[in-house]
Amino acid sequence: MTDFLNKLTGDELIPIVAILSTFLFLIVYAIASNWRKARIAEIDAALKRDLIGQGRSAEEIDRIIGSGKKKDKATE
Repeated sequence: MTDFLNKLTGDELIPIVAILSTFLFLIVYAIASNWRKARIAEIDAALKRDLIGQGRSAEEIDRIIGSGKKKDKATE
């Protein structure tokens, strides 16, 4: 492998590094995005659990959870 890399010139190495960097970025982005979604779902579930523990009704929980959500741009 190092023998192959030693034979490459700078002009040949730049596209390879660019492509590998792009793939690495996409992988990290996908992991971070899914991790964020999982954490939001986990926090949301914990809030619902706490509200149920406080004896709140389903309508109150829906109103509380819904008030923190961003409104859809189409409704604005």
